[in-house]
Amino acid sequence: LNNLYKIRDKWCIALNKDTFDGNIKSSQRSESTNKALNVIANKSTSLTKFVVGFEILVMSWHRNEADEDYHCYQSFAPRAIKRSVILRHASDVCAHKLCKLFEEEYLNGCGACDHKETQCGDNLYKFEFMMHGRGLKVRILYLDLFTMEVKCSCEILEWLGILYFHALATLYIKNVKEIPKQYILSRWTKNAKERVYSESESSQRNSNESKIIFQNRAMRLACDLVTTGQGQEEGREVIWSTLKNRRQHLHNVMKNLSLDGHSMVRDNGSNENVNEFMNNKDEAPVLDPPFVRPKGISNARLKGHFEKRKKPSQG
Repeated sequence: LNNLYKIRDKWCIALNKDTFDGNIKSSQRSESTNKALNVIANKSTSLTKFVVGFEILVMSWHRNEADEDYHCYQSFAPRAIKRSVILRHASDVCAHKLCKLFEEEYLNGCGACDHKETQCGDNLYKFEFMMHGRGLKVRILYLDLFTMEVKCSCEILEWLGILYFHALATLYIKNVKEIPKQYILSRWTKNAKERVYSESESSQRNSNESKIIFQNRAMRLACDLVTTGQGQEEGREVIWSTLKNRRQHLHNVMKNLSLDGHSMVRDNGSNENVNEFMNNKDEAPVLDPPFVRPKGISNARLKGHFEKRKKPSQG
């Protein structure tokens, strides 16, 4: 118990509010995993059927993610208050799901809180908030108008990563029209995937990456660009002109290379394809592992749902 008490800040949620966790609990991870796997597997599912079902499930996740990215690029999230400047700013930069959460926090802060304001300095203000329907609990918040930094006693901003109703109510009271830049996390924005390309480019710049890795990165970037600009005619024209110009530039660069270099690349590529084909040909097929049927379990075929409900005929 003494050792457990010494590391209480690592397992007690109430003591690690200053650490970002996105409001994800450890129990939620197991619950979401069980919910996803129960759709594709049960006690009688074989290993091969489980693998095939899991691949189909992952493909559906990727498809839903691509649809969500497309809607974020091509449209703005609907707003409850059409003329609100700060909600329009959130709709411009944030993903749709985060924009919906931001709007809910904004409405709670502006319409469901009582506050008391005290000036502590030239640019420092102290606010005391009381949420309607939550008794007499008071939250103390400090706002520096010069740096636009917010510090609240509840520490929701530190572990959730978005501005909550206390902070948004403070910005509304002081007539702040945009979300401060330091509180726009890249993980919540529409272009969050752009950093994946930049990070992968910097990490792979000085190393010898394989052709498959290069093709995957290039195709993801090209697909992202096409998805971004395909909704408008001007965007399509920019994409076509850029691709045509870059293709001509690539052809000019390749012409300057020696013919020997071209032949070596082709020979190496063909040899790699042949070796890969031969290696795949020699691989053994994946089969279900051998298992022993427990004692007392019948060897008969498992009955379906309707077969169990069907009454045996009398006769």
